[in-house]
Amino acid sequence: MARRIAIPFFASVLVPLPAFVQAQEIGPVLTCDGPISGKASHASLAKAFGARNVSSRKLSIGEGETEQGTVLFATDPTRRIEILWTDRAKRSNPRMAIFGRTTDASAAPPAYRWQIAARSDTKPLSLRQPLAQVEAINGKPFELAGFDWDYSGTVSDWRGGTLDAPPGGCRMLVRFAAAKTAPGAAQDAVSGDQAFSSDDPKMRAVAPVIYELGFTWE
Repeated sequence: MARRIAIPFFASVLVPLPAFVQAQEIGPVLTCDGPISGKASHASLAKAFGARNVSSRKLSIGEGETEQGTVLFATDPTRRIEILWTDRAKRSNPRMAIFGRTTDASAAPPAYRWQIAARSDTKPLSLRQPLAQVEAINGKPFELAGFDWDYSGTVSDWRGGTLDAPPGGCRMLVRFAAAKTAPGAAQDAVSGDQAFSSDDPKMRAVAPVIYELGFTWE
């Protein structure tokens, strides 16, 4: 009669990896057809990044208003990502994902983990990246808003460049801030509710850098 070998119960149980190990398997370059896609949900993000790293919080949406959203790595400024939902009740279908939210470039985390790319085979964008580098990645000049108003330094038109129309169906959200060392007169020349080309000498004179990145599905 064959001998039956007893297998301890714990040997047949798969032990789940800690949340921080799961998170390390993602990135650092994210696209909007990856885990943070237009079909994502709070639950899918918890699965992808680790449940302990995903929380529900009130997020600022401007002018003193807040909205319930999802935050990844809420207490880690080098990895924090904010998500606002189209379906707030189900916490699904993002309308905006914001990377490195801050008030200006000088406050951007110096070692921020995440970068974003239009496609997996294109060069990524990162916080503090100079405008000239972003133009080179786009392959042509693009349009951005003037500074010192609600849409300060926001790219409004990629003009059909590499950063236009990513396959995930999102729009690349990029906001620039003028260098704090730029002369006041030079900053005044590119301020207010008006559009500028990225290759405009007046815009180049203030040496803009990225202070906020994101994906939008609006």
